Amino acid sequence: MGRTHPGAPARTAADGRPVWLPLVSAHQDKQSGKLRDGDLDAQHAFGDLDGHRPALLDVHEAFEDGTAYRAELSVRVDQPVLTDDSVLHGPT
Repeated sequence: MGRTHPGAPARTAADGRPVWLPLVSAHQDKQSGKLRDGDLDAQHAFGDLDGHRPALLDVHEAFEDGTAYRAELSVRVDQPVLTDDSVLHGPT
């Protein structure tokens, strides 16, 4: 079973840029479909939509003791959150 751990605000080591860093984990043998590629696919397809979508800066995957981990580093936005749910149930 996959699990998304709460993201956290962070800063890049190189230039101190504000970023957001969530972590996802899943059993290594069941990671297919668990470590979703939605953010990566959206970045490739749409970019940052002229600043309307946080740009995905980097993705890192690691495997340890039968667990797969993925960290996704994206630009931290300073605008109010529209929803605290990853699934939109109606207009925002």
